[in-house]
Amino acid sequence: MRQEFVCGDRAIAERFASVGELQEFPAGAELIKETGEDNDLYLLLAGSVAIVIKGVQVNTRAAGQHVGEMAAIEPSQKRSATVADSSIPERSLSLAIIKTRKFTPTFSSSRVERIVLRSWPLGTGGKPG
Repeated sequence: MRQEFVCGDRAIAERFASVGELQEFPAGAELIKETGEDNDLYLLLAGSVAIVIKGVQVNTRAAGQHVGEMAAIEPSQKRSATVADSSIPERSLSLAIIKTRKFTPTFSSSRVERIVLRSWPLGTGGKPG
């Protein structure tokens, strides 16, 4: 329920919990590669990640936030940024990974779009990271 992506909606949180795969990554691990064709959604449970576009860090995300949400709307779209662990070395990065093959049957495309739009922070001037 603490995930921004679910916007306090218990039913959505329970659906994500039922299809999510918990995984830990070591310090410095790269989750998403810019221009990659994978399309999983990552819910950050512990640690933080750096969002890097064309070699420049443009943002960070931390526990309670998410990355990879645009793949939920348009699975054929290539990744627009690299996402790598930026947690302190003593802490690992913990995530719930929502595989697209499990995500798509769980939510309709229009429902996914509404969830993503609700989770965008105000004042970002465009798409989420």
